[in-house]
Amino acid sequence: MRIDSYLYTHCGGQSHNEDCAASRTDAGSSLFVLADGLGGCLGGEEASRHVVETILAAWEQYQKGNGRQEETPTYRNYMETCMAECILKANTSLIQLQKALHKRMKSTVVTLAVQKDSAVWANVGDSRLYYLTQGHIFQLTQDHSVTYKKYQSGEISKAQIARDEDRSSLLRVVGDAKRCIPDCGTLEFPLRSGDAFLLCSDGFWEYLSEEEILIERLKAETAKEWIEGMMLRLMERILPDTDNLTALTVIFTAEDAKED
Repeated sequence: MRIDSYLYTHCGGQSHNEDCAASRTDAGSSLFVLADGLGGCLGGEEASRHVVETILAAWEQYQKGNGRQEETPTYRNYMETCMAECILKANTSLIQLQKALHKRMKSTVVTLAVQKDSAVWANVGDSRLYYLTQGHIFQLTQDHSVTYKKYQSGEISKAQIARDEDRSSLLRVVGDAKRCIPDCGTLEFPLRSGDAFLLCSDGFWEYLSEEEILIERLKAETAKEWIEGMMLRLMERILPDTDNLTALTVIFTAEDAKED
């Protein structure tokens, strides 16, 4: 399976950007990571960058130690465990950095790891992962926020999440000894040609509906075109106080797909 990916980040209505995202491919394994440094904390920009860099480095080490593991039904469970451990390593490392720099540095994170046609993911906070397949869109992650709890209990609708007064109150974050608890998931069936993922910060998803994300995916032939379509909608909605917005698009195509 071939992977086409594209990263876009924008400071929104803010003076600086506290989001960070990156990816790496090693020995047939691809990892995508996106983090959002908490704006209410000093050092948000440093926190998100540190989280992304630490997870990428930790994942590389896991892959080196697992280069010849058999492809068994439990392999995806192994990937899931590794993904969670990478996030916990980033949490420990960020706490140490907090102490060294005397800063309250915290961040969200969402990750996607792909090995052949298997995909696993993990998240802490309210950065999201969407999965798009055969004309449908699914939100794979759940926000770790007071607002999302209100949605789950039926107090508010899904459409009201982006404007709820408690949306910035996070229940889990990276950079906290007690509140860094990753949620992990595994795609239960093999990836298919045309399948796609979107990793994004809250400054991105709060201004786009799932229908709009899906429409732009269906119109796009590449990961870059998909981003460009969504950004045309977003740029009209950015206000002076709009949060940083970052998105990482990932599209899969079969190895034998014909080139234009």
